[in-house]
Amino acid sequence: MKRILNSLLLAVIIHVSCYSQQTFEDQIKINQSENKYPSLRITTRQGLFNGGHPHLYFLNTGGDFTTPASTPAGRLLGTIIYSGYDGASNVQIGRIAVATTGEFSPGNYPARMDFKIGGTGTCCGITRMSIDGVTGNVGIGTTNTGSHKLAVEGSIGSRQVVVQTGNWSDFVFEKEYQLPSLAEVENHIQEHGHLSEIPSEEEVIKNGIDLGEMDAKLLQKIEELTLYTIQQEKEIRRLQSVEKRLDDLEKLLKSKK
Repeated sequence: MKRILNSLLLAVIIHVSCYSQQTFEDQIKINQSENKYPSLRITTRQGLFNGGHPHLYFLNTGGDFTTPASTPAGRLLGTIIYSGYDGASNVQIGRIAVATTGEFSPGNYPARMDFKIGGTGTCCGITRMSIDGVTGNVGIGTTNTGSHKLAVEGSIGSRQVVVQTGNWSDFVFEKEYQLPSLAEVENHIQEHGHLSEIPSEEEVIKNGIDLGEMDAKLLQKIEELTLYTIQQEKEIRRLQSVEKRLDDLEKLLKSKK
């Protein structure tokens, strides 16, 4: 084992030295002293490629050794694998991997990074999160993000959610706003089965809802309902006033008999 590690160390140091520029003490060490805390250490004093940063480099092309070709679709570019021993065999339980989702061409490098962990009887774990290299979309529990920057398969728990929106519904209280009559509201409900400007059940099941937009529309209906309530309150007070005048008139007529 020690001989293998020494050979690997020598090969890596030679590789790094070949690609380094004006460097000294650039090295990669595999440390397994006393069989505790084995580690891979990258050390640089002046930096690699004049960039001042050590790095791991994975290169995976199409073609063969002498005639490389564009990296094809479906090619696993590189992985970092985490494994352990379950008492019977080595178990690969976690992996960070990058694979192509299309063929590479100049300026076009479709790929996806997957983070895998956990699971039973699976190699390298289950994909828990993925990042699309073209769109930047992130999927948690799914690799199908659609047009969403973040797609989650399952529930999300949060203490607070802030939705930025460019419009709100206080225009309902402006003098120019034309409040629909209750008869118009009733006709729309009878014809369409839902409130105006609110999506139908079929649309929501198919497309979901935009939280910011839906909150604004619901507020619009609440503000319209508030205006209806104010109108009804005024009408109730008017009717109460008329009723009082009628009662007073009735009492006056009775007193003159």
